[in-house]
Parts: sequence; structure tokens; C-alpha cells
Amino acid sequence: MPTEIRWSVTSPWRRAGCTLLSRPCPRSGRGPSLAAFYNDSHNAAMMTHTQEASADEVVEMFHAMRDAGDRPFLLEQDGELMGDADFRGVQGVEAEFAILVGPRVQQSRGLGTRFAAMLHAAAVRVMGFERIYAT
Repeated sequence: MPTEIRWSVTSPWRRAGCTLLSRPCPRSGRGPSLAAFYNDSHNAAMMTHTQEASADEVVEMFHAMRDAGDRPFLLEQDGELMGDADFRGVQGVEAEFAILVGPRVQQSRGLGTRFAAMLHAAAVRVMGFERIYAT
């Protein structure tokens, strides 16, 4: 599966430098960083992960999500990976939304809110979702 960007969206907020990247998988060196985010004890507790994930398992998870019809995204700020998000459990025009800002120093600073706004706009305008929910 190629690793080129399928499409991207850059935020209109000048200071944020936020970009959403829709990629087939995080092979371009992003697997280890995402695995580190997922394995951070604080993040793992929020996501209810009970076992550590390797970089290869993260790449495989992205493949499995795409194969299941889910829509995973990588989140970048000024070219640096900040986390990931996805629309999962897609049922017609509705999907569940999940997001993770990985670096602890970037959490609780509004970055997730900016990414979520961009993702929701793309979900409605590009992907045609009418209902997005979080559990």
C-alpha cells in the first residue's frame, strides 16, 4: 500500500499551523512516535489500553481500520506529529469520533479542539457524515 498523502487540510488559524493528513498508514517513520504516544501511561489510561503496542502493530492497526471502512488521520502542527484521530464504526452517514493529542506538554492547550473542528468540517463537507458521536 503506498504511503503518499491521499489528501490534507491545513487550518485557517495562522498561529496554529495544524494539518490533517489522510494516509494509508503511518509508515513514513510515524509508527514509532504513535506507539510511544499510545504507550504513555497517561494516554493509555485515557484510551483504556491495557497492553503496549509496537510500531508494527500501530501500522497494522491503521491498515485494519482502513480495511474496515474507518477513516484514520495523522495530526501535525508545523510539520511535527501531534497525534491521530479517526472516524470509526462508520454506518452510512454516521461515525464515532476519536482523537489523541499525544505529547503530554501539548495536551489541555486547545490543540485537540482545533484539530477536532477541522476534522468535523471535513467529516461533513468531504466525507458526507450527518451524525458524529463520541463514546
